[in-house]
Amino acid sequence: MEATQPQDTHKPKKSQVWLIVAITILTVGMYSPYWFLTRRKALNQFDYFRFIPMGLPFLVLISFGALTAVLLLSFWVYILTPYFLIYNAFESWVSWFGFISLIYLSLVTRYIFKKNVEGKEPNIVLTILFMHVYLQYYINRAFHKRGETDAKAL
Repeated sequence: MEATQPQDTHKPKKSQVWLIVAITILTVGMYSPYWFLTRRKALNQFDYFRFIPMGLPFLVLISFGALTAVLLLSFWVYILTPYFLIYNAFESWVSWFGFISLIYLSLVTRYIFKKNVEGKEPNIVLTILFMHVYLQYYINRAFHKRGETDAKAL
């Protein structure tokens, strides 16, 4: 397995894992697809056959946002309004779509790291359970292990 360097200047960002967990909780999970959107360019430079598409995380972000807006609107108006009924009708479908999409994006990112970054490959169980949080931890560990202060490790 040979490690490659991105040819462009876009590199995965090093971020505090505890901050990512806090932001994910505060945004009710909407930070997860945003994480993939913001790191997509840097990750896609490693592998031209496996890549993070822009449309999927964007669609998940929009659907989570719409679901949250309908839920907040239903609480604002009244719990038994038609908005709440709309929320109940689509909540499980949108949630499953988003969850499966985020697992897919996590596994694609894991594959990119596995094939293109030297060292210990990302754990598949931790990738599925903690998704973007574990992948950010993996990025940070790659920085620390190589003693680099910028994203040259990735």
